[in-house]
Amino acid sequence: MLSLLCQVYESNNCILPVRRVELYGRCLRGLLRDWKEEHEKRAIDESSVEAVLELLSYVSYTLVMQRREQFSEGVLRHIISAWLQQALPYHELRQHDPTTLIRMLKQEGVLISTGTRGDLLVLHRTFQEYLAACGLVQQPDWLEEALQHLYDPSWREVLRLLGGVLTESDKPLMPYIVALLQHNAEDLLCRPFQHALLALQEAEI
Repeated sequence: MLSLLCQVYESNNCILPVRRVELYGRCLRGLLRDWKEEHEKRAIDESSVEAVLELLSYVSYTLVMQRREQFSEGVLRHIISAWLQQALPYHELRQHDPTTLIRMLKQEGVLISTGTRGDLLVLHRTFQEYLAACGLVQQPDWLEEALQHLYDPSWREVLRLLGGVLTESDKPLMPYIVALLQHNAEDLLCRPFQHALLALQEAEI
């Protein structure tokens, strides 16, 4: 994580992004493109990086839905198989099988072994939460899904990062904020209001 942050710092005129969603996005792209280009001595197409990020977003969202931080290769193969079945016919990764994609993600350092029973982890918990927020935005009922997890501690960072992810997507931010404020009247502790403030801190407005 520290190496990725240093790389982003150096590539951005010695300035770190203020917003976490931008920082995590740059770290992941650095891992999937810059380090791979340096290691393999060849240019990596941006579309292939975006394709892998689409896969990782779906995987991370599904893992968060299943309350999994550690997971077996068998569980991951099942998730990737489901994603491949719904991927567009011309998608860059459609030609690969789940086992090959898992091997690729491990080689690129996105997935790491826990050392126990062969289970895997996403490189860093914050990356999984960021990618889960990206995956959530792609769901047709993303707003309803987000509101269902207002009081789930494991979703706190995902809902916070959702504010930043929305401003970088084609989905509007304000319906999310308005919905949170509307739910605030139901909670004496004002937790939806806290979610709204945290989401706005991550948003680019």
